[in-house]
Amino acid sequence: MESSKNTSTALVRKRDDLELMPPPPPPKRIKRPKRVIDEDSYTDALSQIIARDFFPGLLESETQQEYLDALDSKDPEWISSASRRLQHVMTPGRKRARRGTSLAPGAQTPRGFAGDTPVSVSAHRAPPFSKKTTRSRK
Repeated sequence: MESSKNTSTALVRKRDDLELMPPPPPPKRIKRPKRVIDEDSYTDALSQIIARDFFPGLLESETQQEYLDALDSKDPEWISSASRRLQHVMTPGRKRARRGTSLAPGAQTPRGFAGDTPVSVSAHRAPPFSKKTTRSRK
């Protein structure tokens, strides 16, 4: 009879781990319409992205080469269009900022920079070395 009696001294009953925190709800799937593009469009777009990100000066080089080829051909129409395109490409303008390239304020090279290590502030305030203050030994 004693074994059938509940002799627990716990203040609260032991809970299962699932009762403390239920599992998260399943992620909601966003239904997007499928847009299928042909392989040539995909590879052209991918090539442009790779050229832009990994070879930033490639467009300028290609445009310069096109201009030189136009000069060699002596075709006035091609020279004119290549010249306009080269001017457009080489003219600095508003460019989109790239991720991770912005500088925080004050993140510039110190003004007292001399070689590998910046010059300390105390070096600027020290009086210049003078021969009058040194004693020569005879």
